[in-house]
Amino acid sequence: MTVSYKPKWQKSGNLSRLLRELNEGTELNENGGITFTASDHQDLFFLLADSVTSTSDLTRRDLSGISYRSFIELRKQGEVKLKPLLAEISRRSNELLSSERIQHTMWSHMRLKRMAFHPGCRFEFDGVRIRTVARLPKWLRLSEYFISGIGRINPNELSFFGYVIATTDARNENEASEKIFAALDVFFAVANTRNRSLEMWVQRRPTAKFWLGPYQFFFAKRKFLGNDRLWSNPSFDKREWELFPTDARKFNENAPGVRRALSKLEIHPLRKPLEEALRFVSEGMVSADLAFRLMRFWSAAESLYSIRDQKTSMSVIIDRMVFADGDEKWLTKSKLQRAYEIRNEYVHRGSSAGDDSPLVQHLREVILSFLYYILFNGDDIESHEELLMMLDLPKDVEALTRRATAIERRRLIQDTGRHRA
Repeated sequence: MTVSYKPKWQKSGNLSRLLRELNEGTELNENGGITFTASDHQDLFFLLADSVTSTSDLTRRDLSGISYRSFIELRKQGEVKLKPLLAEISRRSNELLSSERIQHTMWSHMRLKRMAFHPGCRFEFDGVRIRTVARLPKWLRLSEYFISGIGRINPNELSFFGYVIATTDARNENEASEKIFAALDVFFAVANTRNRSLEMWVQRRPTAKFWLGPYQFFFAKRKFLGNDRLWSNPSFDKREWELFPTDARKFNENAPGVRRALSKLEIHPLRKPLEEALRFVSEGMVSADLAFRLMRFWSAAESLYSIRDQKTSMSVIIDRMVFADGDEKWLTKSKLQRAYEIRNEYVHRGSSAGDDSPLVQHLREVILSFLYYILFNGDDIESHEELLMMLDLPKDVEALTRRATAIERRRLIQDTGRHRA
């Protein structure tokens, strides 16, 4: 495992400046501890964590904590230098990486009704085992408890709903939470988009069926970890949660399709753009904010129809979105262009015109129809670049024939020095 400073920090000289700010913003007190004199010391430590990169699978939260503790320990001995700091970060990182992975389990509420009358379902994604249950195992059950600075926590507040339990092996709670939340994000995204309904009118409420409950309770080797800290869903809305939840029977009927989609996605060569687009669409569906929903759907389109960090105009993205349309291509393109205009009105002028739900819903359907086609039928496409190359080819058959002829001639010249055999 290698820990190093990011080149952009080293080349700019800002790394040395940052360390100077940290040294000057801290001082050793009479008790042998460190006193923070800089009012922005939290920002400085955030930047310190950002300046470090690792070749291992350490979570950002772990790397951030290690960077902080390494600096504090060295600062107690005097002024901190770059090389000793990096060596200490490497030592602590290797120490964590050598730790044994143990079983971690998290449970939260599942937005399903009548679960007591139907069996639970099992899923798996990226080494995380997910299951839905009507009743928690005895060792996972919790009574109401109190956390100083937060208040009373009632794990049984939503008593008429089921539960989702996720289990994985991890070195610590940070790694476990990162793996579990990432897997649940994808699980909920597939469950929300695989079997979705169409709205006939605007509703300022989520169109998704599933999202995380109010709290997430973590256990390691069957021991509860949350007596002094709390994982929670900050956007949880109890009223929306209790409004028209999905029946467990219907969820169970759709479970094989969700399981198949997760299985295909996990090994798909285009997993990264597909997964990213799924997450964006699901985030939009979970939100009751129609403008936010529109923004998330366009983010999904950009993830699927363009390469990250490459500037691609929206006109090119829209052309790619309608590449397979027939005689109605002009209509689909017009709807997408208008949806993008609404997006621009919201971003640049604060307009509330994002309420035009049918156009926003049409945008979602264009994205998801293509996404699921590629998910189930496009595993022969080896890269995102290859996919976009196909979308950029002309639709006209004669133009495609001329392009194929030109490609064959180019290949012959490279092989034989002549453009024909």
